[in-house]
Amino acid sequence: MKPVFAERAANALTFVSGPPEEVDPGRVIFEQGDDGSRMYFIEQGTVEIYQATRNGNLRLTFLGEGDFFGEMSLIAGEPRSASAKARSPVRLRSVSREDMLTGIRSDPKPGLFFLRLLIDRLRVITRALEEPHRSLNTLRQAVLPKFKASDKISVGFSSLSSCGGCTAMLVRNPDELGRITDKVRVRYCPMLMDQEQILETDIAVVDGAVRTREDEEKLNEVRHKSRFLVAWGTCAAFGGLPSLANAFELEELIQESYGQTIDPFSYYLKGKIPDAGRHDFGIEEHLLRKVRKLSDVVRVDLYLPGCPPMTHLLENLLQELKGEQLFEGNRQIVCSECPRKFKKAAAATIGVSPTENGSESACLLSLGTLCMGLFTRGGCKAACTAGGLPCWGCRGPSDSVIKKIGAGETLEEVMLHTLARRLKKSESEIKMPLHTLRSKSASALGFSEHFIKDASRIR
Repeated sequence: MKPVFAERAANALTFVSGPPEEVDPGRVIFEQGDDGSRMYFIEQGTVEIYQATRNGNLRLTFLGEGDFFGEMSLIAGEPRSASAKARSPVRLRSVSREDMLTGIRSDPKPGLFFLRLLIDRLRVITRALEEPHRSLNTLRQAVLPKFKASDKISVGFSSLSSCGGCTAMLVRNPDELGRITDKVRVRYCPMLMDQEQILETDIAVVDGAVRTREDEEKLNEVRHKSRFLVAWGTCAAFGGLPSLANAFELEELIQESYGQTIDPFSYYLKGKIPDAGRHDFGIEEHLLRKVRKLSDVVRVDLYLPGCPPMTHLLENLLQELKGEQLFEGNRQIVCSECPRKFKKAAAATIGVSPTENGSESACLLSLGTLCMGLFTRGGCKAACTAGGLPCWGCRGPSDSVIKKIGAGETLEEVMLHTLARRLKKSESEIKMPLHTLRSKSASALGFSEHFIKDASRIR
């Protein structure tokens, strides 16, 4: 038995007698509505907890080594409120209600352990009721399993169709990388180690969009072998730049990219340059018709958007999962992190690109350059605007904008109304530059239909 399991279960395992139970992958341990006369401790493997709804099974969480489940029904004597299924080969130890009551009579310590557990959960629910604006996130914190501060969390990094910038950001600074590796045990990462096999991990961090069949297969395997899956970067979270290809048919894209390409195989085999024309490279067999974000294929637990995302976002997430800090919600926007100051004098014209003679300290928006920092979630430290480039929204919409999108408005409509008021311009003056920003640039306006509506999972 590994130390982490012994440490967490020591107070209750005094009741357990007999050998552990081996459970095959896919087997249902108990179903919602069943009698709850036993609780279980996970000695090895991963268990999925889910509830049946009208729209199918709703996954609540994954549990792993050292976690336990089924205690609520055992204590309360009520039917199971959720189902449990083995996601991998699982070794369980169980305790019955009769054994627990008998054990508590002889030794009250295990009973105090469960009493403290129930009190902790009651406190979480009470805080949620006292602070309604945080209730969703607070309750989610109670449902998701916590890692202990002393645990060495196992993490794996995978890349799908991407430029590689997200993982490059992770390894570019030795100090930042060191702070992360101090907190976790990296089991696989293409940029750090020669490890091709996808291994079982507590957390899987995936960047890139799902563009090929190989991406789809890889993502499904990563999801199956991880307790938490994190979308790392804008492409993984929202589709990003790759999703702009969805405005075209697959055949159009292939023809545009390869239609006039000279076949190199004919040249080397026949010793002459063939006529330019369309050649069958077998590309259609590997590309999917549409680019998809991760949540279009599998369940994603948490999102860290950015192009690329700052490493401190991952550091903060690891602290949150270890219970070292409670996520308060990222209510900041890029403007709040930007060192530039807004000028009260309205710009004469509005355009997409910064002017060459623009001030280094004045807000780009007040200088007449469309900047999405006013609508975009903070957390990037305003890297683009501080460097003289307008924000194009890679971190996705702020919480307030997400609410408006959920109410039926589009991101472009929200920007149009807000910018007209802020810049003291008519909506017609703003509309054309916004159209240009959508059609001629790789801004968030181009993949806004892929935004997720659940802000509680975005970091």
